[in-house]
Amino acid sequence: GTTVPSNPYSGNATNEIQRLTITSNSNAIDHGDLLGNFADHATGSNSGLGRCDAAGGTSSSTPVNQIQHFTINTPGNSIDAGDLLEINGRYGGGGVTNGTSDKMASMGGITNMPDNVIQSWTMSSGANAADHGDLSSEAFYGNALDNSENDRGVYVFGQNFGATLNTLEYITISSAGNSTDFGDQTDTNSGFQSSLSNGALERGVIAGG
Repeated sequence: GTTVPSNPYSGNATNEIQRLTITSNSNAIDHGDLLGNFADHATGSNSGLGRCDAAGGTSSSTPVNQIQHFTINTPGNSIDAGDLLEINGRYGGGGVTNGTSDKMASMGGITNMPDNVIQSWTMSSGANAADHGDLSSEAFYGNALDNSENDRGVYVFGQNFGATLNTLEYITISSAGNSTDFGDQTDTNSGFQSSLSNGALERGVIAGG
């Protein structure tokens, strides 16, 4: 039968939150702590509103469904802000936000099995996630990027069981609905990419995988 794939990277997760000033070349410094030793969570920030959410992930190799948040501008620990849809937790998904419009979505990942679920929530409300729509297929260990207040999130597919994928799909973050084909990556990859954008200036990059 089909089995849930494991993360091929080894090592111990930590609870550290670190911060730096992007315009000043210097080492990172301590900001606070997550609720536990977390890995494989979806993250996003609401930009100038100063909040970061970390959704799901694993803690001591056990999937969790917590949405936790902390304030970027002020050092401090994260706090519980709500729950994802799955009681038994979710990990390996990608997170996008529409910046100061204050909504975040988590796309793809693994719960009991990999699936195509998209879920979203209002970041400042402390509410649980709600169903947003579906990706075109199951995907996990991908990544995601967005154009901030311009309201588009792009999911960068990683794996689908034994297959590696080159798919890109997008959603409108503020409006519930399924993802739409965006295009393709230049090659297939096994996931674990890094992706980022310059927000409303509309340029995104995908590295590695």
